[in-house]
Amino acid sequence: MCSLFPVNLLDRLARYQRLTDWSLLETVRDWDDDPLPAERTLGHAWGQILGREVKWKMAYDATFSVRGFERQRASRLEPEHFVQRIRQALPPAHRHVPFHLDVATQDPRNMNPLNPGQSPIYIYDPATGKVDPEIVEDILEHIPATLVQYRVYTTERASQTVLAQACERALARDASGPPAQEQRT
Repeated sequence: MCSLFPVNLLDRLARYQRLTDWSLLETVRDWDDDPLPAERTLGHAWGQILGREVKWKMAYDATFSVRGFERQRASRLEPEHFVQRIRQALPPAHRHVPFHLDVATQDPRNMNPLNPGQSPIYIYDPATGKVDPEIVEDILEHIPATLVQYRVYTTERASQTVLAQACERALARDASGPPAQEQRT
């Protein structure tokens, strides 16, 4: 923000409040011709983004259900271990390929109704005349579980296929790894 606001923001609050996404984009677009090297470099990088010249391209995407990990008594693959396994799975000629692993965890559920410490859900079964917790378990079986998404990006587009194949091999390497994938792209 130093280039945008070289003074204390508290002294220029009105100017800061007028900062919008559009004004930011238009300001950095002009830095491509700036006489200062730092701004010119930053302006060039922003120009690539604004010109949709994407530096990193997704080579692999896999989404797993945490419930699937639990069923198979497998643990989630930690990012640093997955990166090592990918490197090992790459053919020797491609071990230098630059890539970045992004791991995102998503949990669409807002609570666990089976946890007695929280507010449980009670369902009355008119057939038996009882409150049956197994009914809740059956219903919850269809609610999406926590998901873990592994995405691998590379700057070398020519190596995308080789990298994707290495990711597949890294995930399938042993039975203690993650379960079968639910989604792949």
